[in-house]
Amino acid sequence: MKLGLYSSWIVGCFATAGLLPAQTTSRQVVLGGDGFSVECLRIEPGTFAQGSPVTEVGRKEDEQQRQVTLTRAFLLGKYPVTVGEFRQFIKETGYRTEAEKGTSGGFGWDGQALVQKPDFSWKNPGYPQTERHPVTLVTWFDAQEYCRWLSRKTGRKISLPSEAQWEYACRSGSQNPYPDGIAEKDIAHSGTAGKGPLPVDAFPSNGWGLVGMPGNVWEWCQDWFGPYEAGPAQDPVQQNDKLSDKPRRVLRGGAFTKTLSNARSAARFRNDPRSRNADNGFRIMSFDLEVKAATTTTTTTPSPASKSSYPSRPATPVEVEPGVTPTPSPKLPPPSKALPPAPPFPSPAPTGAGRLIFGLPCIAVAVGIFVALLGLIRRLTRREGQTNPVSRPLRSPSLATVDLTGPIRVEATDEGFWVRASVPEGTHLLWRCLLDGSWEEREFAYLGGPHGQFIATGMRPTQITVVQAGTLPTELSPPPFPARSPFPEEDVPPYHSSHRRPSAY
Repeated sequence: MKLGLYSSWIVGCFATAGLLPAQTTSRQVVLGGDGFSVECLRIEPGTFAQGSPVTEVGRKEDEQQRQVTLTRAFLLGKYPVTVGEFRQFIKETGYRTEAEKGTSGGFGWDGQALVQKPDFSWKNPGYPQTERHPVTLVTWFDAQEYCRWLSRKTGRKISLPSEAQWEYACRSGSQNPYPDGIAEKDIAHSGTAGKGPLPVDAFPSNGWGLVGMPGNVWEWCQDWFGPYEAGPAQDPVQQNDKLSDKPRRVLRGGAFTKTLSNARSAARFRNDPRSRNADNGFRIMSFDLEVKAATTTTTTTPSPASKSSYPSRPATPVEVEPGVTPTPSPKLPPPSKALPPAPPFPSPAPTGAGRLIFGLPCIAVAVGIFVALLGLIRRLTRREGQTNPVSRPLRSPSLATVDLTGPIRVEATDEGFWVRASVPEGTHLLWRCLLDGSWEEREFAYLGGPHGQFIATGMRPTQITVVQAGTLPTELSPPPFPARSPFPEEDVPPYHSSHRRPSAY
């Protein structure tokens, strides 16, 4: 009995010191709305070694090992998004993927390699598929549109997982090359010519119940590709797109087109975010919320000059997101009688000529402010030649309204914008806006509702335009996207260019 207690204590000490993988559990959560649901698993926060040791077979140079701490619990799709789930998204929104919009199509599977044909898209990837196959031939932007749609249905923010979240969940507490609970022979049919990916249910789950993470299709992550920063990291997401030979997004998990070593938990891949290939899919992530008590307290030591003390208020239960430190309430200052009297002004006010000399700069500043305000008023009131009227505040400084031609209004927020239109439900509309210096444009079916329809962009948009599809004036057209490299996928060491595959563009 004592031996068992001692051994448990020793194991606990090693785990606390970070010498053993953090133990966690996962529980199933079903997200849904309007007759649609998706299975997720709650992944508890923890610390793990991201990357691979130099002795790992199949290791690549971009897998430098570092310690990563994830401070927030998150929900991760039990399976990658399936064809059936993606079809529901297309049915409700009328969205067309990037492979369907162009004339060149995507890269489908011909039994031996990925080849480009005009008729290759998510509906026809080149291999037989069912509703339970992982959806492929979707770009990073197509995946983002799906996440925005699912955010509206579930009422919570849905996104792609970060690269660190993906690897942490895949490892399920293991530092072995492959996830615990899955034999290497069962990881995937990597390199199996002529078959394509298998249905998502065809694989065993890892130690935390996640299915198909290694080896079926590559899965898009939120990060830009680049080398890991040295040293420990907390909740890392790479947002710098200039750390590679060209801007590319990270994919994880290996694929049926690759060898077994690409299905290791630490293995990384990267693609142009507009690549549409038959071995690229994705799964969804959402942070989970908990109710916790705000325990942050501040101890105040009375100054020697004051004998009085002020007891702190007890902590009040509030709803916070895990990993976010609640902001303590501001302390009330002591009574005014305890405050020392203000010291006298160090010098007497100027008189006579001195008053005139000191007053001239103040007059100049006042005149400058008046001129600036006058110019601002003129710009705000000038309407000649404007295609879109100037934004005006609505109810609070955090919202802005733009009046557009026709019965359409938009209302910007920090996460996107609301569309309110006096058009029949199902009418196809087109929105265009500026997001972090880049133009985005999407067509959607207006669903209406008492409050309109919310378009999630993940950040505050500017220069928003919403019109009926096909009626956008040419003078509103943004500059074309920068010329893209004709090589969406490169299976070569990072930061080098060779063995390039032709593009879907």
